[in-house]
Amino acid sequence: AIEDDGSLTLVGMASDHATIHRVIGNVRELLRTGSEALALLGSVVAPTGGRRAIGEEARIWLKLAKQAEQKVRGALEDLQKNVEQVDAVDASRYGPKMAAEIRMARKDLVQFVQKAQEQLESGIARLKPVMTHLVATVPAVPKALGSEGNETLHERYREAFQKLEEVVPDQSTRKKSRVNPISVKYQGRGEKPPPSDNLYVKGLPGWVTEADIEAIFSEVGEIQSMKVKAADWGAIAFVRLASKTEAERAITHFHNRVPRVLE
Repeated sequence: AIEDDGSLTLVGMASDHATIHRVIGNVRELLRTGSEALALLGSVVAPTGGRRAIGEEARIWLKLAKQAEQKVRGALEDLQKNVEQVDAVDASRYGPKMAAEIRMARKDLVQFVQKAQEQLESGIARLKPVMTHLVATVPAVPKALGSEGNETLHERYREAFQKLEEVVPDQSTRKKSRVNPISVKYQGRGEKPPPSDNLYVKGLPGWVTEADIEAIFSEVGEIQSMKVKAADWGAIAFVRLASKTEAERAITHFHNRVPRVLE
């Protein structure tokens, strides 16, 4: 289970900001949802669960596994949305004391959510080999006469499992996926961090690679360093260019746009 060790209470005491308190409430609810999802996932991966199931029993466990996977991924996505809400709070709009409280509360809240996300992602990793077993052992259902164009349940399950593979799609697969405009801004807290040569990029698709990031930002400057963090809900990147001028150029060219490399 994902539990609050008191961190959320302390964060709430550290700041009176409405957005932070709203996110705390959302996160508490998501902890409950995520814990329920992990409990279901745990029953699937247990030795007495789907790990050794075969035949028709495997079909039942596969259905439960898919439900658990869907719930866990949903909790991951919702947690990330709440992180972005907190990240958007501009502490510079307030007085020094309140601004310091907001920054501290925001930092602690984001760290807590990231730990919860790690637990959920660990659950997905535990589920994957069990899904492999279940997909391989679910018996095929014969096609009805005159329905040659229909897939068997076995084939559909295989297709569903393949979507869970943590591999980078080839270019043809990428083009079928809709890519939204990305966000590119200076690294730092609030809506308008001070100019620097460090950029924070979010809204990237989950399949993005360092090669993609290099191809994007090398168009506007010389990359000094980069770090990409990808997950099922998408990806973020931290990019350092050679100068503030190049960073400003990158924001002008790519913020709220879809880079050509990702189209």
